[in-house]
Amino acid sequence: MEDAKGLLENITRLFSRITTFESYYNFLQSTYAGERFFEYFSGGEVEKYTYADIFRKVDSIASYLQQEFEGIPAGAWIGLNVENHPHWYSSLMAILKLGYNALLIDSKCSAEYRELVIKNSGAGGIITSSALRVPGIVSVSFAEILARNDQDLTAGFPGRPFADKVALCTSGTTGDPKVFVFHGKQIIAQIRSLVSIAHGSPILDLIVNTQNNRFSIFSPLHHTFGLAALLAYSTVGTAIILSEQETLSAFIATVNQGQAQAASSVPMVWDSLIRFAKGKYKSVSREVLRSILGETLKLCICGGAKADPEVVRIFNECGFTFCEGFGMTESGVLMLNTHDTKSGRLSGAVGNIENAYYRIKVKKEDGSLADSGLGELMADGDGLYVGRLQNGCEVPRDQGANEGYIETGDIVEIIESEMFVRGRIKDVIINASGENIYPDQLEGAFRFLSEQKIAYTILGLNESPVMVAVLPLDLSEQVEDVHAKIREANSKLALLQRLSGVYYTISPLPLTASLKVKKNYLRELLVNQRQDYILYPIGAKAVPEKPGAAVLPRIKADIKVFFAEYLDLEVKEIEDSALVVENLGVNSMVIAEAFVYFQDKYQVQLSDDFFLGEPLSIADIAKVICEAVERNRGN
Repeated sequence: MEDAKGLLENITRLFSRITTFESYYNFLQSTYAGERFFEYFSGGEVEKYTYADIFRKVDSIASYLQQEFEGIPAGAWIGLNVENHPHWYSSLMAILKLGYNALLIDSKCSAEYRELVIKNSGAGGIITSSALRVPGIVSVSFAEILARNDQDLTAGFPGRPFADKVALCTSGTTGDPKVFVFHGKQIIAQIRSLVSIAHGSPILDLIVNTQNNRFSIFSPLHHTFGLAALLAYSTVGTAIILSEQETLSAFIATVNQGQAQAASSVPMVWDSLIRFAKGKYKSVSREVLRSILGETLKLCICGGAKADPEVVRIFNECGFTFCEGFGMTESGVLMLNTHDTKSGRLSGAVGNIENAYYRIKVKKEDGSLADSGLGELMADGDGLYVGRLQNGCEVPRDQGANEGYIETGDIVEIIESEMFVRGRIKDVIINASGENIYPDQLEGAFRFLSEQKIAYTILGLNESPVMVAVLPLDLSEQVEDVHAKIREANSKLALLQRLSGVYYTISPLPLTASLKVKKNYLRELLVNQRQDYILYPIGAKAVPEKPGAAVLPRIKADIKVFFAEYLDLEVKEIEDSALVVENLGVNSMVIAEAFVYFQDKYQVQLSDDFFLGEPLSIADIAKVICEAVERNRGN
């Protein structure tokens, strides 16, 4: 592959003629037809596709959709609601090739979320992996698309002008989704943004100076982070590695067996990998991570939410180039910390504004825009969304406000051109997996507190929701009873929505003149560990029990509670004979958690291959732990 400087020069020239989805697609067809495009890890097998294979499938899908969507006019919105797969991309291009606009929807969203997105977009049809029956919406099964022979082309398939619009939805499984519209010009600008960020950085050398360069994308393709990575890397002819499963072992396979030079995922995956390494090997070193990930991985990209600084430190100190990115649905990737030194990548900055393709400012308290200092992040550039879909209509973005800059709701500080994220103005909490949590909805589950004259609020702290509850003086001695009721209500929430702790105080909540809680100020008080805010954890790490107190039935019950918590199941639904992988659907990330948890809880040493080999039931796991406890008793 050509060197970094030459590649940048060629890409710069390319962007003078790649300005639409059609010109992007035509460029791939004319340049990379014989190259490897995708490798797909599925059920122990690896499916391989060249660019030419994908182009044939695009035509096949377009031919099929032409029949299924007959009567839906060109220019209408068509939803794409399927999991990561090489033919997710084929379906996207087929939709555009037929003259339809593409609406990208999370494959794991709820039925209510999906129907609300369809309503806002006014979509006429959808390609989906799950059943959908909505009056007036033509639903096409993705499984049927995969099963069709690529040669099943309708005779005389008429080409239509490429459509040039896609819409992305805000992430998360709660709250009303926002649907942002982009033309091809904006998406291509986002690709150019990624190249611009890499300009002048040795990181680009890591990407391009490898024969048969390969990139594992473990982020959802419907998300701005995954979409940008897919389109940017396809532009330079990189082989993209995807996985059917979304487990830690599947991610490891795409990197190790797939011999990836670069990999991108959300913080939860990188964090789970470190926890797994610590649980299995009792320490983390370059040798340990290389034994897990293989020898080819050079570049690790983390995006979708804030990365744990400790995870960033471990990877960089173990010889990997670990970069944290920053972006949003409205703009794509804004920043990427591409420092060529380890210390630069460990500074906590998410990037340098001088390397950004976008224009970045901070909005001061007086409303002025500045190039440095603390304030709300403001962004302007060719990659920003052009409108929103609301009630079936496209509402243009007001480009005259704020000198063309959009308000992001993020508090940042720019120091010598380096940008540090300090917090969020808006109340939405983004957890480690990139999902949105809406405090207003969570607060509704605890309204019983108001009946006891307990003022409370919920805010984000360390990417998790926490409650601050103000106890009246007559209840200040009954905190345990209050906490028990909160724990009970919390257990009924969806797993990703649950509180991680409650801070009790007798101090009034800080309020604005309009009687809104000053959550940013309150968060500072908690971070500074003010003594008048007492933390009671929820679901905290178990306190080690004395071995003599552990008996087999108790251990079985503990195991069931653990897996019920992680899998969002009812304890009573879990039988002693249930196989944790085959019946309960436990993935490798949860197994890694279980390995560490049970060792800590019972103060025992479990074999490194505890969860490997033959299928394990709840009873099997309990027996192994019980035997380890008995060995400890004898020592």
